[in-house]
Amino acid sequence: MSSEEVHRLRERVKMLEGEQKQTEAVFASTFRLTPPSLKLLILLYKLPSATSTVIAQRLGISDVKVAVFRLRQQLAKQGHDVKIESHRGVGYWLDDASRNVVKALITPASSTPAPTKPEQADLPAA
Repeated sequence: MSSEEVHRLRERVKMLEGEQKQTEAVFASTFRLTPPSLKLLILLYKLPSATSTVIAQRLGISDVKVAVFRLRQQLAKQGHDVKIESHRGVGYWLDDASRNVVKALITPASSTPAPTKPEQADLPAA
C-alpha cells in the first residue's frame, strides 16, 4: 500500500469518525437515553438486525437482554413509539414502522422537501 493510499484511508477514517460523533449528537438531543442505551439504539437503527454477540462485541455490553430491556423502558417512558423486535437465534431489530419513527425524529424538519404542487384539499372551492 502506497503512502498516498494510507493518507487517503486515514482521512476517510477521520471523516467517518466525525460522522459517527454527529450521529450520536443528533440521537442524544432527540432521545434522552443513558449512553449504553443510546449506542444500542444507534446500532439497531443502522443495522437490519443485530445478534447478542454483535451487540456485545461492538458495544461492550455484557448482558444484552438487560440492555435491550432498559432501552425499551426508557423509550416507553419518553413516549416514543419505537418497538424493538427480537427472536431467539435471529437477534434484535427495529421493524419498519419503528425505523421510520426514529428517522422522522432525527431528521430536521428543514430537510423535508416542500411540496411542489398544492394538494386538492388546499385548492379553493369553485
